[in-house]
Amino acid sequence: MASHRHRVVSGVELATIASELTATVRVRALDPDLAVGRRAAFCRRGDLDGSDGDDASAPTTSVSASAMRLPSSIVDGGGGELLVAPLALFLPFLRRDARGGAPGLGLVDDAEVHVMREATVDDGGSGGVWVPARVVASAVPPDARDAVNALASADGLGALKRGWTAGGAVPWNGDGGGGGGFDVGAVVAGFVVLRAATGPPSPSPSPGISRAFARESPLPRAGDAILSCGSPFGVLAPSHFANAVTTGSVSRTWRRRTPVGRHVADTSAPPPILMLDLRALPGTEGGVVLDAGGGVLGMLTPPLVARGGGGGGEDDAVPLALTIDCVKRAMLTMASSSSSSSSSTNEEDDAPPIAVASTSASPRTPLDDAASTSVVLLSTGNGNDDASNPSWASGIVLTAGDGARGHPALILTNAHVVHPSARAAGGDGRGPRVRSQRVLVPGAGGGWRDATPAFVSAGALDVAVLAATTTEGDETRLRAATFADDDDACRRGEPCAVIGHARVGPRAAAAGGSSVSASASASAAASASPGVVSAVVRRGVGGEPVMLTTSAAVHSGASGGAVVRAADGVVIGLVTSNARRGGKDGDGDDVFPRLNFSIPSRALRRLRLAAEASGGQDDWEVHEAAFEGCLDAYDDDEVRAVWNLRDPGGGGERVARSRL
Repeated sequence: MASHRHRVVSGVELATIASELTATVRVRALDPDLAVGRRAAFCRRGDLDGSDGDDASAPTTSVSASAMRLPSSIVDGGGGELLVAPLALFLPFLRRDARGGAPGLGLVDDAEVHVMREATVDDGGSGGVWVPARVVASAVPPDARDAVNALASADGLGALKRGWTAGGAVPWNGDGGGGGGFDVGAVVAGFVVLRAATGPPSPSPSPGISRAFARESPLPRAGDAILSCGSPFGVLAPSHFANAVTTGSVSRTWRRRTPVGRHVADTSAPPPILMLDLRALPGTEGGVVLDAGGGVLGMLTPPLVARGGGGGGEDDAVPLALTIDCVKRAMLTMASSSSSSSSSTNEEDDAPPIAVASTSASPRTPLDDAASTSVVLLSTGNGNDDASNPSWASGIVLTAGDGARGHPALILTNAHVVHPSARAAGGDGRGPRVRSQRVLVPGAGGGWRDATPAFVSAGALDVAVLAATTTEGDETRLRAATFADDDDACRRGEPCAVIGHARVGPRAAAAGGSSVSASASASAAASASPGVVSAVVRRGVGGEPVMLTTSAAVHSGASGGAVVRAADGVVIGLVTSNARRGGKDGDGDDVFPRLNFSIPSRALRRLRLAAEASGGQDDWEVHEAAFEGCLDAYDDDEVRAVWNLRDPGGGGERVARSRL
């Protein structure tokens, strides 16, 4: 059977499927001291009689999130509708004796759970109807929990911030809602199974739901388009916020490390966690995530958020999804072992079994090749060895080298990666260069290779070239990137993707989330963020392009990565920086990942030709001579003004400068 990756469903049809699969769930309980309300990202106060209101003195607090509906074919005759919702929503409402960290769930006696159903004509209203529901099971999938904990560790994302915790409708404060035992992995990856009461308006069986769950899905990969549906702030105004859809993409997959090898993760099984390039507002956790063919990829979890992050914006949150394969495996475990410590059920309400759909392979795409073999991870300073200085960036392969003959691989990156105070990066050129650079060669037999700068631009463009030592076989593990030659390569509106090692650094292989083996998919080697070319800044009217901006996301670590055409993976730009506003030395800055700046491929063409001319040499001095003067044509006041974010025509004040 052909993979559905080749079948794309229209956006309207995807939205319809997603809304059928998604519901809004709320939990309400007495909260006289506002213990829950103060923590919640949003809530609604109410009276003891259950009526909602805005009175801050009212003793009841309601908080909502989203839930994923399960197909009617799996209902075991117990009546009602089954849904899966995030565990995090229920943690603030646990009894004290249930707060020991066990996956079992025991809510306070006065807690009420409701699920919203679509209003019918007979109801005479809008915004849906709340119907009672109850928790029949809960689970914390161990592989997903371990993967999230690895991701939030110092070796994963934690290297960038002072630690990560769970966000969403009820941000987690680290105590599991008042008791110990829960960790960030459990809060993010845990889920509960709900059974909604019968009665009007009962949901009519939807063939779309069954088809979405039954569809065979290939392993998700970086750059795959997705659509999600959830109810941000749903308890405040359901008619406004229920089942809102948004689009995005898979950024990378994440799994815990296996002891197969130092830089190898098990990619034969579906990953439990997906990192997403997606808008994830509080309350959308629990919503469904669909692929472009309408198949269910998983459900949104609470995002990881940085403790004491910068401006609290997009750069301080990492949207995640729990894959449907992981949910199915956990529910099978519940069904087969109701007495297991991994589930807590009412005896009459065991979670029903769900057939686990097998995954299938699909053809490699140009983005796969670019991400897995042409965009490499760079470690700068002592980033791979010193946990206090985990510095890294990305690089584009110009030539693969020849280890047998001692020929180095030539890697294109930014000047500020190897020389933070370089004039090309906006500095004065007087600061020290990075003490050491290394390149991580992917694949079996790969590993870290020492590198030396062969060229660091002193002109207007933030460009450098590293010459990395190679060993025999590296030429098969690396592939020179293909650069666009046509002058129309950079067109406004052109679909593109930013490929780089964003957010996840050189220690991530030890944490288990980022495999760089030859068998790994692109999503495990580098992240891909799709978007379009937003603007092309040219030298003069109708002149050659000297800067690109894109709507794709650029996060820390993507410096030196590639902007590629989505259709064929051809490089059209070199990622240089994203926009940043406020704060001194990056402290408290607002970061704009989707406003970023890249050097167009036309300016890089000279570097590529020089690399090809000198790539068969083993003398570093030959490389330096080959690159000398390559970018002199771009070292003028007009290009400098563009990259200093000033109007080249003169006039206008200099605005806040961006630097990754």
